[in-house]
Formats: sequence, structure tokens, C-alpha cells
Amino acid sequence: MYIRLSKSKTNKKTKIYLVEGYRDKFQCVKQRTVKCYGDLEDLVKEDPNILEKLREEAKMLSDKKITFQLNTDLKNGETGHFSNYGYLFLEGIFYSLNLHVFFRKINKKYKLSYDLTDVFKFLIFSKVVMPKEELSTILKRNLFFEKIEITIDQIYESLSIMSKIKDDLLVFLHKQLVKNLKRNRRLVYLDVTDYFLKRDVPETPTDKTMKLLLDRNGIPIYYDFYEPSFYEEKQLTKFIHKLRNKFSFDKIIFITHKLQPDLDATEFFQKYADGYMMNQNIEDTDFVNLALEEQRYKYNTSHTLKIKDFIRKMTSPDNEVEKKEKVVIFWDKFLNIKTIQKKNKLKQMIDFFKTSPLLYNDSEEKPKLEVIHNELNYMDFLSKNYQLANYHCIITSESKLQNFELLEQYRNIYQIDEYFNLNEIDLYSIPANVTESDLIDSHFLITFLALTFLKVLEAKVNHQYTIKEIQESLSQAYCDPIMKDMYKLMPQDDIFKALEKAFDTYIDLSFASFEDIRRFKNSLTQMEDEK
Repeated sequence: MYIRLSKSKTNKKTKIYLVEGYRDKFQCVKQRTVKCYGDLEDLVKEDPNILEKLREEAKMLSDKKITFQLNTDLKNGETGHFSNYGYLFLEGIFYSLNLHVFFRKINKKYKLSYDLTDVFKFLIFSKVVMPKEELSTILKRNLFFEKIEITIDQIYESLSIMSKIKDDLLVFLHKQLVKNLKRNRRLVYLDVTDYFLKRDVPETPTDKTMKLLLDRNGIPIYYDFYEPSFYEEKQLTKFIHKLRNKFSFDKIIFITHKLQPDLDATEFFQKYADGYMMNQNIEDTDFVNLALEEQRYKYNTSHTLKIKDFIRKMTSPDNEVEKKEKVVIFWDKFLNIKTIQKKNKLKQMIDFFKTSPLLYNDSEEKPKLEVIHNELNYMDFLSKNYQLANYHCIITSESKLQNFELLEQYRNIYQIDEYFNLNEIDLYSIPANVTESDLIDSHFLITFLALTFLKVLEAKVNHQYTIKEIQESLSQAYCDPIMKDMYKLMPQDDIFKALEKAFDTYIDLSFASFEDIRRFKNSLTQMEDEK
């Protein structure tokens, strides 16, 4: 490290910088600024020998770094205190979307004694990289590389604000994604899904019907909740009107799992939206034999996916109206949704009867559970009963949409449903000063934001990895403090390296100083400095 003096054309004073030489991944010698001490003229007034002292300090820092790098026999976990630094990619997204600017205004509006920016950062980052850890544990043990200065009480205090600012926040986020990620507004998708939340009484869960608006990359735009009577004309008209006022888009496509593909359903969707896409269980259609026939299937190069499509005509009972629909049938080796859903349902059933054994003998499910119990292999039972588990059917009004996009939306919806279900909220213990409504609203908002961040990262790596894989990679990016301001980094995987490439910043080190990781953070959050 060394001291560099720099004087710009627009400033009469000379800046003092601490500069470090290093080699990039191509082994080219480069320099980077570690610290700016200020103006030489001002510092000399306080200490005439300041320049000599800073140069001597830079020399000592260089010597210290060389000594440290030779000491490489320490093992991960030796100190027993790990800190996650994978969340820094999320922080980069946070600042690039200018969310700190939004929360700064909210802080002023509500005159909060704490920083709402830090609350949201902490909750979003925790939801992604430490979803199984208690928030109080994360705070107490400082599990992030940089400590976020908030308390658990401040988090609970902020919950009531979250539902109030949700709409303004999501509109702001949408505008930032349009500006920074060139979000496509010509076509969007609206999904309808039910979610169930745990309660003290297992047989009476809290259910929420969520309407989720997505762009063509599967990045969420907006969500809201409605009663089961959502399909009533007044509610649907009001909701669509609200969406068109808040967000500007050309075409909205409904995605549904609820209605059967008959003419009444298609008329219903076309009346209030611009098109529809129905995900149908292949067993509920007349296409079972067609699905099992190999004719006309087109395979991908790895033979893990095959697909066929055809156009069918729909005629009304009075033979006055004729419409065309596109039917897409595909087999996906890795998309076994029905088996997974069945497995989860049966597991919940078994868990319920374990806690309530007296209800078991009178249950209609007893014969089914006894069959499963007698099976040597649980997955064999599922595979025997679900021959068509890897076959799927999509029926849509959008005959001009490519099959690839239809499949991507199908996968996006499944991926998102899975993510929300994996991030269930536990309603067993609620603090006395927090209402159940505030807890549920904040849970869905934070989960929505965490999912949005992951989908943005997925887009940045060109969809080479799923959000689940990205989440696991970020969760495993830990550093172990082995001495003061020195860390040993866990080995980075291919996904972490792909994210580094996407952000064009790297920390390909086995050992790193505090300043190394801070520079990595600063390069990711450079939008903050520019503001």
C-alpha cells in the first residue's frame, strides 16, 4: 500500500488517498483506492508531518498484510463465530433500486426514532440467507458481516407501518425496475393462489387468497388479498382497474388453477383481462392418451424435456360462438409437481394424526394411510399411483406466444408458490403488542421483497440457476474471523462466482481483511455513493 496525492482541475486542493496494488483474476496488476484521508492543505494545518506519518502507516499496513497471508494453516470454524457476507449481493440490489431513498422519506413522515431502512434490510436479508434462524438470534449473535443497529422491539414496532406503506413501496419498486432493469411492461401475468398459515389449532388454518402480478421474467410486480368471492364481477373489475391505475402495462394474462377449460371460463377471463393461461392436471383432461403417445414430441438437447402443442376449437352450446385455444402438453424430468404436492399433503395428514391419535380411527383417510405405512418405499408408492406425475398441460388463449415462454411462466408460478409455502409464518407465539393482522401483512410483504430480490439475481445470471440455488449459495457464503479485522472465507461456489461476474466485482480470496470485504460491499452498493 502507498499514499497517492491527486489534484483535480476543478479543485484547488490536493486529496490524499491510500492506494493498494493487486492482481485481478487475469493476473493483471491494478490499483484500487482503499481510503481518502481528505485535503492535504487542511491536514497539514493540524499536523505539519501528516504526510510522512501516513506514508509510514501505509508501509506498516503492507507489511501486516504480507505476514497474515503466510499464516494459512487455520481451519474454518476455529473461532466458532461465522458471519455471512453473501447478503452483500442483496444489499447491492437494495441500493441500486434506491430503496434507501424511499425509506428515508417514510422515516421523516412517521418521525421514527429508528432507521426503517435498516429494519427492511435486516428482514429481507434474513429471509433470504437465514430463513430458519430466529430474528432475535441473528441480532444477538451478529450473524451478518456488518452489524445492523436495530433491536427486536423496533422490528415489532415497524410491523404496523408495513401494511400502510405497501402499495406506495411496490409502485416505487416497479418504477425502479422499469428504469434500472428495463422491465417489459407490454405483457404481464396475474396468478391466483391460496396460502395457508399455521395456527394453534391445526385443523383451522388461516388461509389467504393472493393475487400476484408478474412480469415476463417472473419478477413480482404487485400482490393483494381478496376473499374467495374474487371472481365476482364487482371485485374483479375493481381489482383490474386498480392495477391499471397503479401500473402501466399493455396486456394482462390471467393464470389460474381453479376453473375448468370450458367456454364459460374463457369468456369470463377475456371479459376482464386480455387473455388467459390455465394450468391443468393432465388427468383432468381428455389428453391423457395424447400425452402418452410419442408422436409429434420435440425434445431438448439433454432429453429432459419434451413438448407438443395443437390448436383446438371451442364452440358454445348454441353453436353461435367459436373460439380457438392453444393446448401445450409437455413432460419435464425435473418438474414433478403433483408428486411433491401429494407427498406434502400426506405428510401433513400423518403429522396431524400423530398429534391427534383419537381422530385417526374415525378418519376416512385411515385406509390410505395404512397402505402407505405397509409400503416398503414411500416414493415407490407415489410413483406407482402417479404415472403421469411428470406430464403437464397448459391451455391458453395466447396462440402466438412461444411454448418456451408458456413453460417459463408455468415454472415461475410453481417456483413462487413453493417459495411462499417454504416461508410460512408461525402464528403460535405473537408478542402482546403485535396484532395478528400486522404480523401476517408484514410476513407477506417481506417474503414478496425477498422473492423479488432473488428473481432479480436470477435474471442477472441469465436464469442459469434457480432462486433456490441462488439462496443456498448466498446462505453458505460465510467468513470466519481469525484475528482482529482478518477473516478466512468459505470457498465460493460457481453460483457465487457467476454473481460476481454479473456485478463485475470480485472477492476471490481465501483470506480477507475487513477492508477487503468492505471494498467488495462498496463496489456492489456504488449507487449509494453516487447519490
